Amino acid sequence: MWDWITELVGKFFDKARDVGAGIVGRIMATLGIAWATTSFALPDLLSFIASRAGGSGASVLQLLSFLNVDKVMAMIISAYTVKLGMKVMLAPLRALIPGGAPAPPA
Repeated sequence: MWDWITELVGKFFDKARDVGAGIVGRIMATLGIAWATTSFALPDLLSFIASRAGGSGASVLQLLSFLNVDKVMAMIISAYTVKLGMKVMLAPLRALIPGGAPAPPA
């Protein structure tokens, strides 16, 4: 008599476990991508920008530093690289290969 209730509750918890695992996986992937971009890609990008800004006068660079433009630019560039990294890392295989992924063997 109560079999349908226990079956329904079992299906609910199975689905909740699957959804929870997917959410945790996405959070961990996002944090990993954010860490990798801020640790490896961002310092090189910021040093490239700093080398290009070296041609400006010393007073201009002091003013920009006083206004914390360097920190603002670092935050914006960091957010952009993380977003770009998420697009690249989390893209499906069909989106990365021109003409789509090959069909699996039958």
